[in-house]
Amino acid sequence: MPLQDTKGTGQTISSFRTLRSKSGVSMKQSVLTASPTDDDVSQRIPLTSDPSGIYSVLITDSDMALTKRKFVKVSSIGEVEVSPDRVEFCIQITSTKPDMVAARESIRKRDDFIMLALKKLGVPDKGISTASMVKRYKLEDEAEDDDNVLEVKILRDFEKQMAKSNGKGGEVPKDPMLDVERMKVVKELYVVCESMNQYMELFSIINEKLDHQVNVSPPVIRITPHSLQFHSQAAAKLAMNNAIQKASEILQSPKNLKATVGKLFYSVEDSLTISDIAEYHKISTSTTFETLRWKRNNKLIVCKLTSLFEVNTVKPRRVL
Repeated sequence: MPLQDTKGTGQTISSFRTLRSKSGVSMKQSVLTASPTDDDVSQRIPLTSDPSGIYSVLITDSDMALTKRKFVKVSSIGEVEVSPDRVEFCIQITSTKPDMVAARESIRKRDDFIMLALKKLGVPDKGISTASMVKRYKLEDEAEDDDNVLEVKILRDFEKQMAKSNGKGGEVPKDPMLDVERMKVVKELYVVCESMNQYMELFSIINEKLDHQVNVSPPVIRITPHSLQFHSQAAAKLAMNNAIQKASEILQSPKNLKATVGKLFYSVEDSLTISDIAEYHKISTSTTFETLRWKRNNKLIVCKLTSLFEVNTVKPRRVL
């Protein structure tokens, strides 16, 4: 029958055996007593709720011999900032040339330029998909296009002259040519890249080198589950490194001068949180500093661990 913990924690010696077996300690060993002080022994092994410090534990081995072992218990934190690793956006190329062959050729030249720019920025071919279509439009609806502005202006000036010659001072009759449906060729590139830097560089290149018939959509950005898992593991590793460092600092007192951090006895993940970064969210969405504005999408991963390490002690040599 397992022995009950005399401090009323509700845990038993058998439960400690299970805990120790998970950490690679032989099941033949039984934990008897423990103490949060360096010299005394008490009733139980240090649990995650106990304060950090050095603990002494009496154990029995397979030969039922009592030995005293020391452990150091610490709490630690690991923090990792994660940036979005998936940026999706569209590039739209348009041509309103009346000749369909000329329109398609105009789009092809712009498309070749954009594909070359994407390649130089390191965007793989599998991250690009394309679609082409032919749309109908009315001249007046597309008056913002350079190819149409002059034509619309001429038609409207002609309307005004006709109104004057007909003695209609206020009302201007609408030219029927403005309601005639025309055709335009549109090609869209759907792009998936890994960083906002790639998006912003491409955005700048297109605005500098190409005309208004090429437009870039605002990006849709997110952090993938794979990236969250990878950085969560990185936060846990950082927390463990900090735990080893804290344990070493505790053992560096003059009293424990010859003690070093030994094997990990147990480590419990107290919490793992993924949250927005408050400092970045104070940045206005209307700021003209693009790099800072996109920082609002970063996340902070915080891992908190409680760890118990064995303490290695060096016995002093006898001087003969």
